Amino acid sequence: MRIAQRFKAKMNEEIKASGISPEQCELDVLLEELTEREEMAEEERFQQGKKSEKGQEKAKDIRLKAMGKLSQTKKRKSEENSDDPPKKSRRVGSETLSFLKEKNEREMDFKQKELELRSKEYEEERKRRDEAEKRQDSMMQMFVQQNQLMLSLISKLTDK
Repeated sequence: MRIAQRFKAKMNEEIKASGISPEQCELDVLLEELTEREEMAEEERFQQGKKSEKGQEKAKDIRLKAMGKLSQTKKRKSEENSDDPPKKSRRVGSETLSFLKEKNEREMDFKQKELELRSKEYEEERKRRDEAEKRQDSMMQMFVQQNQLMLSLISKLTDK
């Protein structure tokens, strides 16, 4: 017999025997807390079991939908929503052509945007290169001027 069960049985006997609530020592208080926590843990496990069952059912439904064909999925959804059989209709050639035309337009728009983006990137890169080249040229001019000043200073100093 478990300790918690023995404690419960002992407490029930003391209450029945005396008719009043018995005085509890520290051990009794701790055992009572332990049994309460154990009961709460069992209840939580029970609730998680229910949740996991629901989760398993949902996962099973998702797997069935993923593995099934589109027509089976449509049939299953229509069966869930109403008892009327789904109407069957054949597609007309013009619907296919309009779908292909829309798809082609979307692809062309995408390619056009991609081309514009690439051209903007190219322009920005070209501007960066031009600015770097200008900075390099100005640095070279400053070095040339500095060298000329140094040479003129040296020549003046040597003339004296």
